[in-house]
Amino acid sequence: MTSKLQFRPYRYGDEEKITDLLSLVFNGWPHIDTDLTPVEFWKWKYLANPLHPSLVFVGVDGENVISCHHYMVIKVKIMDQIVLGCTALDFAVHPDYRGQRLSSKTSEPNDVKRQEAGIVFSYFITRNPILIKMYASSKNLKFRKPRFPMDLVNLTRISDIDHHFENIPIKNQTIIKAGVKVLKYWNKMWNHPRRTDNLEITHVEYFEEDIDIFIETIQQEHDFMIIRSAKYLNWKYAYPKLGDYRLFIIQEEERIIGYSILRINKYNTAYPVGYIVELITETGRNDAVAKMVSNAISYFDTNNVNIVNVQTVRGHSHVNIYEKYGFLDSRIKINLYTSQADEEVMLEELSTVDPSTIYISWGDHDALPVGLDPHQ
Repeated sequence: MTSKLQFRPYRYGDEEKITDLLSLVFNGWPHIDTDLTPVEFWKWKYLANPLHPSLVFVGVDGENVISCHHYMVIKVKIMDQIVLGCTALDFAVHPDYRGQRLSSKTSEPNDVKRQEAGIVFSYFITRNPILIKMYASSKNLKFRKPRFPMDLVNLTRISDIDHHFENIPIKNQTIIKAGVKVLKYWNKMWNHPRRTDNLEITHVEYFEEDIDIFIETIQQEHDFMIIRSAKYLNWKYAYPKLGDYRLFIIQEEERIIGYSILRINKYNTAYPVGYIVELITETGRNDAVAKMVSNAISYFDTNNVNIVNVQTVRGHSHVNIYEKYGFLDSRIKINLYTSQADEEVMLEELSTVDPSTIYISWGDHDALPVGLDPHQ
C-alpha cells in the first residue's frame, strides 16, 4: 500500500538518507574514487552547481526516503538558441517498494517543477531495456521519448588486450583481438602526426577566467553543446577533494585554442579505467587535437592504465584522429534520450548538421563507468 507515502521536494537533512538509498540500489555510490564522503559528494553535485540549484524530489515513508529523482540544471546551445536544460540523474526506488509505481510518482512532480522553472530541454542515458522499449513504443504517448538525433560513439584504446579480457571477459574475444592487432599495425605504418612545435600544452590546477574567451569562440562554432565557463568547469573538475582530474590547456602564441580534461577512475582498484573526459579545440585545429590526444596517451601510459575511453558523435572529424592513436569503436550502443517542453526547440534540425558541430563528451554525463558497459 502507498497511501501513507509522501512525495515532496528535497529538504535540508535528506541528503544522508538519499545517499544511503543510492548506495543500496546501486551497490555503492558514487562509483568513482573520491576523497569526499557520499554525503559531501551529493552536496557538491546537487547543491554547489554555480549555474542553478538542482531539482530533487523524494518519496518518503515516515522517516525513510524510499525513492529519489534528481535533475542537474545546465545551459544548452541548440542551433542558434541558448536554453535552460537539465540532465536526469540518480533515479532510485528502494527494492522493498518496487512494483508500486513509485518511479512515476517521484519523477512526475519533478517534471512539473522543471517546467515551472522554464527548463525546456532534458537528456539522459539509459541501458534499461524496459525503459528503452517504453520510450520507443508505449501506447501512452506521454511515456515516449525521442532519441538524440545523432548517434554517440564510445572509442576505446586498449594497450594489452589479453590483460583486458582477464579483467573484463566478453564474447568473441578472438575476433576482437585480431581487430586490435591489425589496428596497431596500421597505426605504426601510417601514424605520422604533424609537427606541432608552435603549440604548448600546460597542466593547470584550475581554469582562469581567460578560458571564457576561448569558450565564447567555440560556442559560436557549434550547433549543440552544453554551455561551459571557467566557474562551471572549476566546480565540475577542480572542486576540493573531488578527485584527481587533470586539466590541460593548449596555446598558440599564448592564446588558448583548446583544453582537455583527463581522469583515471580507480573505483575498481584492480583495473582502473582512463577517460578523456573532455577534449575540444577551435574548429579545424586537428594539429591541436592530435597533440592533446598524444599528451593524454602519455599520461595514461605513465600511470599504467590499460584501457582509455573517449566519447564523441559518430562522424565527428576527431574520430579519425583518435583512430590513428589506437582508439577503436567499442560498438556499445549509447542510448541518449531527450525530452522538450518547448516546440520551438527543434532538436530534429540537428540531424542535418555537420557532426563536427555537435560536442558531447563523457563530461556531459553523470558517470565514468568502471565495468563492461561504458554507460552502466
